[in-house]
Amino acid sequence: MLTSRKLLHEKAIAIESDIRGLLRKFGLKVGVIGTIVFDDRIRSLADDIAELLEFMEPSLSTQQKLRNIHGTP
Repeated sequence: MLTSRKLLHEKAIAIESDIRGLLRKFGLKVGVIGTIVFDDRIRSLADDIAELLEFMEPSLSTQQKLRNIHGTP
């Protein structure tokens, strides 16, 4: 069970890094933020680029679900 929790945690971090990298390609920087406000911060940054937000929606949803399963907000 501990191994699967570790895997979920690693995947959540990997998705977060992918999202940050994608935003960086558009010149947008997320900065240092906590996991609680991550989703809101990403949406506010990508709000001006509708296609980007539409593309990132599945990643944001998956990242949030993994965080919820893992037990971190």
